[in-house]
Amino acid sequence: MKKYEGVMKKMRRLKYERLRQMVYNEELRAAYLCSSVTGGELKGRNVLVTGGNGGIGSAIAMRFLCEGCNVTITGRSEEKLKNTVEYIKSKIQDAPVDYILADQASEESIYNCMNELDKRGLRMDILVNNAGICSDVDRARRFRTVNQDEFYTVWNTNYNGTVKITNAIAKRMVDSDIDGAIINIASICAYFRKFQYTPYGMSKAAVIAFSDELRKFYPSLNISTIAPGSVATTMGDINIKFGDNIARNCNTLHHLALPEEIAALAAFLAGSVGKTINQTVIASACEVL
Repeated sequence: MKKYEGVMKKMRRLKYERLRQMVYNEELRAAYLCSSVTGGELKGRNVLVTGGNGGIGSAIAMRFLCEGCNVTITGRSEEKLKNTVEYIKSKIQDAPVDYILADQASEESIYNCMNELDKRGLRMDILVNNAGICSDVDRARRFRTVNQDEFYTVWNTNYNGTVKITNAIAKRMVDSDIDGAIINIASICAYFRKFQYTPYGMSKAAVIAFSDELRKFYPSLNISTIAPGSVATTMGDINIKFGDNIARNCNTLHHLALPEEIAALAAFLAGSVGKTINQTVIASACEVL
């Protein structure tokens, strides 16, 4: 029995806690549709949110609408874009939100998107690069089995597309003397070693490096990057669904990050405070699922 006494002493010093359920549902989402997080300073700004047809993207669109902005979202599926716009308008009365069909991985599609913005007479004050994909290959974390097509499917969407649309919008901002903001959504996977050798992890690390160089090239613009940890979306955990319990003993908040929390941070960084930060912000450094 004596040989177990040391182990028993250590066990008595262990602490545990029982987490209450935190269900991600309409009531919780509605709690974040509150007044401005920037004191109203973004009111009237034109905002483009790529990948705005779900998850973090649609939450970002709703947050900027709550800030009094005019929002345009992009995505590859017109059906999803229409459904998202309808949903947003059902939650925010008379929301000035519209969409443009755009495939982030296609240079031609991005070119057409820019032309459509010009046709509509829209000059963007804020760009949020949220579009991105995380494949089954990324989740499996088997870099040595990734073939070229699998790699470039992720890379062209997450990195090349971000670079192309950012360069196009940034040039328009500078040419029009717009005091603009660019928010790039990266990922903690860029820092998390289990993902650093996946197409997703590498593409997000590249987005962070690109953002750092972009600040040097466009010093007049407010350029920030958000690197979220695990977020309550299907991208973070394929089993997470709307209405699921998202309580986790993984950070000081004891839950997966909400898309609405990332969205509030994006709006906050797009305001005057973001100019003083102007760097990568790691949001909810939760264990990657």
